[in-house]
Amino acid sequence: ALDSVFVVGKPTAISLVEKDSSFLHGDTLLVTGKPNFRIVRAFHHVKFFKKDLQGKCDSLYAVEALGLTKMYRNPVLWSKENQITGDSIYFLSNKETETLDSLKVYNHAFVVKKDSTDGFSQIKGRNLFGKFKDQELENIHVYGNSEMINYNRNEKKELLGITKMSCSDMEFLFEKGELHIIRFLTSPSGKTYPPSKFPESEAQLQGFIWRQEERPLTKNDIYRHDKGDEAIINAIRKAESKARTEKIEDLQKEKRIQNKKKKKPDEKDKEESGKI
Repeated sequence: ALDSVFVVGKPTAISLVEKDSSFLHGDTLLVTGKPNFRIVRAFHHVKFFKKDLQGKCDSLYAVEALGLTKMYRNPVLWSKENQITGDSIYFLSNKETETLDSLKVYNHAFVVKKDSTDGFSQIKGRNLFGKFKDQELENIHVYGNSEMINYNRNEKKELLGITKMSCSDMEFLFEKGELHIIRFLTSPSGKTYPPSKFPESEAQLQGFIWRQEERPLTKNDIYRHDKGDEAIINAIRKAESKARTEKIEDLQKEKRIQNKKKKKPDEKDKEESGKI
């Protein structure tokens, strides 16, 4: 019967779906709205755990009626073997089964998958849109400054070569979780190396970071705070605050310029009136 609830201390939100459950924790939970239109907000040290999907961020916003979840401030999403990061991550779930349907990653999108050689297949770009089927990535579209490193394997899982490419836009199609087709849409450049001749200096794309140690592997891991979280989040907040201040100053400057432009015609009119 309540419209909203504000929970602090050690808050946990549990969603029961068929035989699986989703566990969400943050320093603070704010839940608003009636059951069919409920919105859940979580703030600071946010983690969630589901057998087939885990995530971490500083701020989370979820609309249950839409199956939409938005992750902000240093977010990371783990789907099976894939680690997905960016400035912000939006993902859509099937409302009935809560299985992952699609996702959008805005700014500094990065997907990493560890290879059995201890190397990493990587995809990065400005923005990324992905589609899932049966909990596996079905396709990925990367837009703007796209780059990739891929460990090419045959049906017997034998490593044939390592490809490093850059392109404006790329499209990746998967079958049963394995990369099947790559389409380089605009001005591709790069090469495929024999495994023994792939230079170590080329093994990681700029911005690469492996965050496996932060991944919640059980429902109890959602309460664990990771080393360095505070410093990272404080740096992000400081940058956001600076950006807001600069935006306000730019708007104020533009307003002053516009006011000056408006005053000039008035002053000219007064001069003309005086002459008459």
